[in-house]
Formats: sequence, structure tokens, C-alpha cells
Amino acid sequence: MHSFLSLPCLASVDEYIPFFGMLIPISLFFVGMAITVASLYFKNQSRRMWHETARIALEKGQPIPADPSDPQEAVAPKATSAQIASRQSSGRGDIKAGLILLAVSAGLYFGFKDLSHEFHSMPTFVIYVPGFIGVALLINALITFLTTKKAPESPSIPQSPKA
Repeated sequence: MHSFLSLPCLASVDEYIPFFGMLIPISLFFVGMAITVASLYFKNQSRRMWHETARIALEKGQPIPADPSDPQEAVAPKATSAQIASRQSSGRGDIKAGLILLAVSAGLYFGFKDLSHEFHSMPTFVIYVPGFIGVALLINALITFLTTKKAPESPSIPQSPKA
């Protein structure tokens, strides 16, 4: 058993521990990159198949099929461009995300604050980051709401019955 101690690589294991400690973040980075590349590859393949289908449909004189990656067409395929634009600029997503981030910031603030009103185990700027992002999203939603013009509703023109 003591013969293993004479090996130089086992005697200096302490020198290699920081290297193995760095392998975990590096491997997590590469796993994230692999997931991102795979996601982009499969999305590209899906778009390529849709374009091939649309090309074949146009060659045969058929209408272009709905794009499966467009959520607006899945909900309302006959929506006008003004209706789609008004849905996209509504800012409801910004309001929801802003309120969620403000709640996360408040939860972090009260969760890491102990009874002596001091913060332990976390720098205080980390607590305020989601709060500031939430406030920025709420301001963006307010600006979007104030700057979007509502289209006047056109009165419906009754059509005369065809005889």
C-alpha cells in the first residue's frame, strides 16, 4: 500500500485540485453551448422543411400553408396586420414580467435580511438587480401604452342585399 505513495503523480495531487475544480464550470458552459447549438440546428431544420413544403405547394398552385412557428397565425389565421401589431405592442408581457421581478426582488430582500437588519451571505446589490429590471419593464410598458395610438374604429357599412 505504501508503494503507491512513492509515485510522483499521487504525491502532488493537491496541485491538481484547482484544475478539477475548474472543470465543472467549463463543462457547464459547454453543455449550455451544446444545447443552444442543438436548438438552433433543429429550428433551422424545421424552417427548411416548411420552406420546402411551401415551395411544393406554390409549384402545384396551392395556397401557402400557415407557418407553424408563428403563434399569431395559430391563434387567428385571418387577423389583419393592424390587429397583429396591436397585440405585439400591447405591453402586457412587460407589466407581468416587471411585477414578477419586483416580487422576486422583494422576496430576496426580506428572505436574506435577518432580525438584526443586516444582510449575510449575499451582497446587497444582487438583491436590487431584479427590482431595477422590473421597474425598467414597467416603465417600458407605460411608455408603450402612452405612445401607441388607438386606431379609430370604422363604422360598419351595411351592404345592400344583392337581388
